[in-house]
Amino acid sequence: SEMCIRDSFWIGSRRFRQRMSELFPDPEGPQMTSTSPFSTRSEIPLSTWNSPYHLWTSLISISDIDSSFLVDFHPGRPGAATRTADGTFPGIPFQHNRNSMNREAAIAPYSSLCYRFCTSFEPKPQEIVMALFTKEESLAYHEEPRPGKLEVLPVKPCFTQKDLSMAYSPGVANACLAIADDPSLANAYTGRGNLVAVVSNGTAVLGLGNIGPLAGKPVMEGKSVLFKAFADVNAYDINLALTDPDKIIEVVKALEPTFGGINLEDIKAPECFYIEEVLKKEMNIPVFHDDQHGTAIISGAGLINALEITGKKAEDFIVVVSGAGAAAIACAKFYTELGIDPANIRMFDSKGILHKGRTDLNKYKAQFALSEDMTMTEALKGADLFLGLSKKDLLTPDMIKGMADHPVIFACANPDPEIAYPLAMETRPDCIMGTGRTDFPNQINNLSGFPYIFRGALDVYATEINEAMKLAAARALAALAKEPVPAEVSAAYQGQTFS
Repeated sequence: SEMCIRDSFWIGSRRFRQRMSELFPDPEGPQMTSTSPFSTRSEIPLSTWNSPYHLWTSLISISDIDSSFLVDFHPGRPGAATRTADGTFPGIPFQHNRNSMNREAAIAPYSSLCYRFCTSFEPKPQEIVMALFTKEESLAYHEEPRPGKLEVLPVKPCFTQKDLSMAYSPGVANACLAIADDPSLANAYTGRGNLVAVVSNGTAVLGLGNIGPLAGKPVMEGKSVLFKAFADVNAYDINLALTDPDKIIEVVKALEPTFGGINLEDIKAPECFYIEEVLKKEMNIPVFHDDQHGTAIISGAGLINALEITGKKAEDFIVVVSGAGAAAIACAKFYTELGIDPANIRMFDSKGILHKGRTDLNKYKAQFALSEDMTMTEALKGADLFLGLSKKDLLTPDMIKGMADHPVIFACANPDPEIAYPLAMETRPDCIMGTGRTDFPNQINNLSGFPYIFRGALDVYATEINEAMKLAAARALAALAKEPVPAEVSAAYQGQTFS
């Protein structure tokens, strides 16, 4: 599982770039050509098409992402030892490299108005990346040409009497009986093995707070779209009108026959910790709370490279964390796995630093309570890393002036960070700065992680996403940041070069 998670970040952006060049063609430039699944990344001709989907960030990005051919790396997987001449693997329950683009092209004229709309659209890539949008444009995007961002498409032909008799009665009975005799065959005869549920109750949606499951549905649909677009993982949103953690657990457990993995999303702390803990123990499929672990993995990759750049030792690193919610606590725990001394983590919530004199701390916060009380300014004196998962403009220039040489500032509040990027760079030119925004370098974005983590986990039929797999993902991301940046990424940034 660790190897597959690592490989899922290393394979390159081959399939994604090919897919995007089909959807958004450059009529004046050559189209990307497909090559054998055994080809290395260096054998893939780069299109002159300027990709509107920029994935680079210098510390923590996947500069060349794809998990298209993971099965190549795992001959021990059932059916994966022998590839046929057409590039498929007979006997594999599902294949990420199953020529899905050809399948989509074949069925699009029959069932996907959205596909036809997209393929007839010729955008100017730089305008897509850089231009702002109006509220009206955003709403129109969600409403037209049909409401929402998801649809269900058949992956088998359903045109003849024979097709229909196999898709449903009576032919479907053969698949049912086979699964009844051997439940593992569900991955061979259904889409379960490549299907993830995005589960939320809408109690902690992005920067919007507790807006409820219905208002949160556009976010969960969007998350499902990202799973599909970036890693070819089918995902669907499950929005629950529930706040009782035990009832949420009961419902999600009942979904196990349908889904191959569970992505928990936008559930407030501390309930989210309890829900994930119980589900991981009681379910036999991967359960992953992206708000916690996705943020931890991506920022952890940045931490790995920051330690290398500054030449400092992890055990000596002093970390100040602004925020004590799900992401903050998960990041702090993950950093200890990377070598940070827990005694050197100074965590703040809205009431101040977590310390042992406070009586209002839940058990999740209490594990990071220090013996000493101090202000944020005091905590930052001599600190090596500031991790912001709180609110905008919380960090002042005077605060970061007192940080150690070459401070690391991860100001991740969205849409506005704890300190503005230009202000931080002006105040501390020696700092290593990352934000959650797309318009500044070093974006810390969970999209760099969750699709590929699930891709790797599903491909090896993992029953959980454990700490070793998360560490493998962070290290793979850190290594990828040192890879050459593809030409189309530079083109998307008006010809800038990155190192």
